[in-house]
Amino acid sequence: MAKRATGQGSGTGKSTGKSGAKPSDDAATASTDEQTAAVSDAASAAKASPGKATAATVPASKTPLSKAPASKAPASKAAASKAAASKAAASKPAGKPKSRGRKPPPVVLAKPKPWGWIAAALAVVVFAVAAIGYALLQAQEQEDLADPSNIGGLQTKSFVSAQHTDQAVAYEDTPPFGGAHDLAWADCTGTVYPIPIRDENAVHSLEHGAVWITYNPDLPQQQVDTLANLVDGEAFIMMSPYPGLASPISLQTWGNQLFVQSSADPRIVQFITALRQNPANTPEPGATCDNPEFAQNPIPAEPDGVGDPSAPATSDPAATTDPAATTDPAATTDPAATTAP
Repeated sequence: MAKRATGQGSGTGKSTGKSGAKPSDDAATASTDEQTAAVSDAASAAKASPGKATAATVPASKTPLSKAPASKAPASKAAASKAAASKAAASKPAGKPKSRGRKPPPVVLAKPKPWGWIAAALAVVVFAVAAIGYALLQAQEQEDLADPSNIGGLQTKSFVSAQHTDQAVAYEDTPPFGGAHDLAWADCTGTVYPIPIRDENAVHSLEHGAVWITYNPDLPQQQVDTLANLVDGEAFIMMSPYPGLASPISLQTWGNQLFVQSSADPRIVQFITALRQNPANTPEPGATCDNPEFAQNPIPAEPDGVGDPSAPATSDPAATTDPAATTDPAATTDPAATTAP
């Protein structure tokens, strides 16, 4: 059909040339022939493919082949593809820029310093230094206290020990701090006696290394309580009132005596620290101070200081431990006999 139309067109052209028709008329005739041929071809194609007839027929019948905008559809698809690509690119998260060359070294984070442990260690060190310093200071103070030569007003004597008697002794010193004494010792385990106790029993306790604190019964109760706080429950120390005392307070160990005016006198603590169980003034080291029977039922002091004037209660080195030599059989406990002043 196309060849036939073309042939006819050519024939028409020839006849047109011969008949003298205008070129524009020839072009219109040719266009009409081409459209007719296209319609015929479309009809043939529709018979072969009925489903595509509409799509093929409509453009051919409405749009001339010479004026169809063939390039418009592809341009629209390209623009749509480009817009879709731009949108997709915009929706994707920006990736990390690719590094060129050698990779940078990994960043190593420094571990935080354990400030808590450091502070605790410093606190321990400071505490240790303070403790050592305090211990050294205390040791120096104890050393100073332990030196009897630093005690002002201290009186000392030498006595022969182990002179036991069951008789009253006329002592030269009041209170006595050495010499002959009873076989039983007064309990000196931090005992605070409410009454005056017998001298002979107290002196035996001094021989064991104890400290004997005596005070005038007129001493204010507050000072008595202060002394009791130093004594109560402590080992190798005791206290008792002592009528007729030359000073408000006195302290005794074997061979040592100190008189003070007040319980606040620092020499009291110094005396106790330096002379309690001091080997230099403990004739019987290691002997006990425990005598619970005496603590519960203390033997009271002899009235008016009655004692045996012949008993060796002095520091005479010729004294002996022989009972026959220390006790006069003719001695009497006559109340007229008194102890030496």
